Amino acid sequence: MYEGILQFHSQTMDNFNHAADANNKSCSDDDDLRLFESCCGPELVRKILRIKHNDPEVTRLTGFKDDLNEVASRRLGHILGQNTHLEELSIWDWNLDMVGLCAGLQNNRCIMELDIDGIDLRDAEKMSSLAPFLSNNPSLIKVTL
Repeated sequence: MYEGILQFHSQTMDNFNHAADANNKSCSDDDDLRLFESCCGPELVRKILRIKHNDPEVTRLTGFKDDLNEVASRRLGHILGQNTHLEELSIWDWNLDMVGLCAGLQNNRCIMELDIDGIDLRDAEKMSSLAPFLSNNPSLIKVTL
C-alpha cells in the first residue's frame, strides 16, 4: 500500500520537476495545487495560488512550522519573486530549502517585512542566498532572523 502511495508521489514530483524545469514560469494551477497540498494546509495552498495570480488583496503570507521540500521551496520562491503586492512574508520555523526559496525571492521588490525567525541560517550558502533579496529590495524595512 505504501509503495503505491510513494510511487504516485514520486511520479507527481517527477512530472512537476519536468514542467518546472522546462518552463518554470508557466506551471499550471493543478501542478502547483498538487505540489503544495503535499506539504501545506488547504488555507495556505489557496493563499499561495492567489499570490501566484498576483491578487492585490493578498499582501501577507504567514505560516508556522510548515514543511516544504526542495521542489516546493523553489516553486514558492519563484511565485513570490513574481508577485508585486505581497508586503509581508512571515515563515517562522518552516522546514524548507532556503537556497531554493531565495533563488526566486531575490526578484521580489515589494516585500516590506520579512520574518524568518527559527529558520536555520548558520550555513554560509543559506546566508549568501538570502543576501541578494536583502540588498536588492528597496521596499524592505524590517527583517526578523
